[in-house]
Amino acid sequence: WLKRFGSSSTSRRDQPPRGSGCGMSSDRAMREALSLRLKNNVELRYFESCEVQLLYRRELVFDVVERRVYIAVGRFALWLIRDDMARAVRGGELKYQWIEKFVEDTGSRRRLLIVMKPEKPGDAPERLVVITERRNRLLERIATC
Repeated sequence: WLKRFGSSSTSRRDQPPRGSGCGMSSDRAMREALSLRLKNNVELRYFESCEVQLLYRRELVFDVVERRVYIAVGRFALWLIRDDMARAVRGGELKYQWIEKFVEDTGSRRRLLIVMKPEKPGDAPERLVVITERRNRLLERIATC
């Protein structure tokens, strides 16, 4: 996995997420619809359709779960919401205080690694690889929260 993350080769992981024609938005109606799926009706400031690889540590190896989700930027947390908008994914609330760092993949313009702190809840992933067409825009929106 680490070799793939830093590689400069073009693979499916570097391609735009399928069905991402309306990938990102600040559209108020859509933000409100997504926010209704979260506990306490959280105010969302930005969202984007993307693919994520959720890496969960299991002893000495990582279990990888790949999903299409909406990543939503709130005031105090990032949210991963299922692509059918039914609800947030398991462990999908990522409070900023639990995030250790964001790492941009220099071999791709679309990939971003999110590394979580050890103090995160048990159901949250250790790391997330986010594959999005608008990585820089997403990072800008997160930085302004």
